[in-house]
Parts: sequence; C-alpha cells; structure tokens
Amino acid sequence: MQSTSSWDAIVIGAGPAGAVSAFLLGRQGLQVLLVESKRFPRTKACGGCLNPRAITALTSLGLGDTLGGCCGESFDRIRLHHARKCAEVPLPSGMSITRTTFDSALVEAAIAAGAEFVSEAKCQVLPRVDRSSRTIRWSSTNGANFTATAPIVLACDGLGHPSLHELPEFESTIAPNSRIGLGTVIARDGAADSLPHHCITMAVGNSGYVGLAHAENGRVSLAAAISPLVLSSGTSPTTVLQQILHSAGIDQTLIDAIEAVRGTPPITQRANAVAGERLFLVGDAAGYVEPFTGEGMAAAIEGASLAAPLAFEAARQWRPELADHWRRQYARSIRSRQLACRSIAWLVRHPQALRWSLAALAAQPRIGTTIGRWIGRSQIQQEQHTT
Repeated sequence: MQSTSSWDAIVIGAGPAGAVSAFLLGRQGLQVLLVESKRFPRTKACGGCLNPRAITALTSLGLGDTLGGCCGESFDRIRLHHARKCAEVPLPSGMSITRTTFDSALVEAAIAAGAEFVSEAKCQVLPRVDRSSRTIRWSSTNGANFTATAPIVLACDGLGHPSLHELPEFESTIAPNSRIGLGTVIARDGAADSLPHHCITMAVGNSGYVGLAHAENGRVSLAAAISPLVLSSGTSPTTVLQQILHSAGIDQTLIDAIEAVRGTPPITQRANAVAGERLFLVGDAAGYVEPFTGEGMAAAIEGASLAAPLAFEAARQWRPELADHWRRQYARSIRSRQLACRSIAWLVRHPQALRWSLAALAAQPRIGTTIGRWIGRSQIQQEQHTT
C-alpha cells in the first residue's frame, strides 16, 4: 500500500460493526479500507451469542450463508446458577460462535465485497478535516508510516474507541458501577462434558457473573462481568472466574480448564458524541451496556446496517445533516432498546433477589416460561422497531 492513499470510506475496527459496515459499503461499489489494530484471527472477551435479532439482521443483509458456515451451536434456554441452586428459563432460539471464527468470516465477506483489509495497524483519526475528507494515520508492524483519507470514517473499534484519542469531544463517560469484562475460549478435550448443550449457562457470584456456552468445533465460549474492586485487590482474573464457578456448583474439570483470560475496559460506558464532521461511531465504540441474550452483538450488527446508508450518502456528498441523522437514529434505534439487559443486570447484582427468583422458578416452572416469552417479545418488538 502507498504511504498516502485515498478511499471512498474508511472503517476502523474489524468486529461485527466494522466488518458488516465494510461489507455493505463495498457491496455498494465504494472503495473501502477496513483497518484493524490486532492480528487476525484474534480472540475477544465475548460470549459470541447471537440472538434472533442478530441472526435475522445478518440474513436480511445477505450474510446468512456466512453465518451458516461458522457451524455455531444453537441455544434455546438459559440456566442460572447461584449458591449451588439452579433454574432454567427458555429463550428465543439463538446461536453461539467464538469471535475468532465469527469475526474472521465477516471480514472475509467484506473482502469478497471489495473492501481492502489491513490488520496490525493501530490508527488515529486526525483532528483536522478539510473540505472533502478526513485523515487517519497508522504505523505498520515494520515501522512504516501511512496516512489515508476518505470523505467518511466509521469508528467501530470497540470500547473506548482508541482511534479517537486525539478528538476529546468523543471521550466516553463510564458508568460509576461499571464492571470489567473477562473472557476466554475453553478448548481442552472433555473439559465441557458436564456443560449442557443448546443452553447458556450463567453462574452468578457476589463479585460478578460468568456465562458459558458450547460453540463450534467442541469449544466453549466464556464471558464474564466482574467487579473492578475484586480485580484491584490483586486476585488474578483466572482465580476470580474459578471462584464464581465453584461457588455456583459448576463441574471442577471445566473450572480447571480455564486459561489465557483476556480483559476489557469498563463495559458500561457511552461516548459523549456518536457523530461529527465526516465521522460516525458504530457498535461498542458508541456505547455499551452489560449484555445478555446476545444484545451486544445484535446492537453492533443493527448499528452497521443503519449507519451504512448514511455513510454511503456521505461518501458521495457530505452534508452536516447526516451527522444529525445518525445521532437521532442511534438514540432511537440502539440506545433506547435495552430493557431486557437492564432488568437481568439488576437481578444478578442483587443476590437476595436472585435467590428468591431461583426459588420461585424451581417451585413454579411456568414462571420461567413467562419470562422467556417476555424476553422473546422484547426482542421481536426491538426487531420490528428497527425495520
């Protein structure tokens, strides 16, 4: 690649928000540069759960075959564990896939649609904006420096959007009680034999919760939200996860197989601005809450599908109203739709309420069916709201 290059659109971050955005813009005939700071394929601290909204969105965008090729495992219920008590709640059918497999498949689809992909390139969006473009700069692993310009830039680089550190107006506000995300993929043979298939297993402890789900090729995705106070005390992330799983009564063989844990910044945060001149924030870069039932992945995919048409217009002719349109669209279609997440997040933060809930579910299984239907209706209503 030349040291300076021009594009119709630049997308920063190759997670679901970025890869889907690059796919949609490339399919429209734009010259798209997709830039990722990590080396691919790479792991992420994420459970990789796709709920019906996410699956429907991918299919409607023409990515259904890509999803099918990932060979994820379906799930239709969640099993809650706390203080060695357990209860199940039915869920609308979804799918669990490791982010290594899923993100790689989406990037391949973006490349097939015409996007150029550059990995291991930590980039910054520069503050200056000229009459026709924005500029980003990055350095490759061999030390070579590059700049690229485009009429529109999409920042899809996750929590804290590190590509925007030179633009203070896009700083994030972190919720005072935000937890830290932890995650890994368990691949040891036989480690997950005790874990039920087609089910999200959630273990809740006093310091946070851990979610587990079978994924493709015999692997298990693990994702957790943990109190930063526990981690700041010097306890290792692996030990914290093991303690929560042990207190919930999870099989010890699975607990002992946890290794190579990755962390995230505080997960409940919100960008102070989601749009600026020739710049949109999409996916986790714009904002994030503690995700349940695949809400985070669905929001990233839906956000890309909503932002791409505006980005296409911006690439042809920038108008300040496009930034206003994305602000309103994001607030109406993404930020406002997290009732199920907030409700379950409240429950797992209050152990006494959770114990009462588990006891009620054990005594009256029909309560779980009612809750599952409520979650399903919430997701369907959110999907209809998007369309």
